[in-house]
Formats: sequence, structure tokens, C-alpha cells
Amino acid sequence: MESKDGSVVRLHLMTVWEAESQALHRLRAALAASGHQVYVAPVSLTSSDTAYRVMVGDFAGRREAESFYRTFRVPIETTSKLWR
Repeated sequence: MESKDGSVVRLHLMTVWEAESQALHRLRAALAASGHQVYVAPVSLTSSDTAYRVMVGDFAGRREAESFYRTFRVPIETTSKLWR
């Protein structure tokens, strides 16, 4: 979890290799349907490898983010296609 300025919390849901894959688009749609914003941020792992951190938010606080994490289910057709 990360708090940008102490007022809202974003939850790091997972990290993926491809920011434009169909699997990630399906995940984004499921997250958007939950009513929360989806953020995808690049993370340099090496000079030639970049992964993408998928975050969801903005939550009013840690408890709200934890509640979301406990109840949100990643679509099954998505999880097997996110990694190399």
C-alpha cells in the first residue's frame, strides 16, 4: 500500500510484464467495475527489463484498502496470462 499525501491510499495489486496485454485490459475492466481508479506504473528491474506495477485506489484509508483486497477476485482467465 502507498499513501500519496496521507489522505488517500493506493493498493499495489500485482506486477506484470506487459502493460498492453489483453489479460491486463480484462483486469483493468474488472477493477474499473469496482468503482476504483486503476494505475499502471513502470518499474525498471534492469537496464533491459521493465515490469509494470498495477495499483488500485484511491481509498479513504488503510482499512478500506484492506477490505477491497480481501474481497476483490482477479478474473481467472487473467491470472494465467500476466507473466512470461
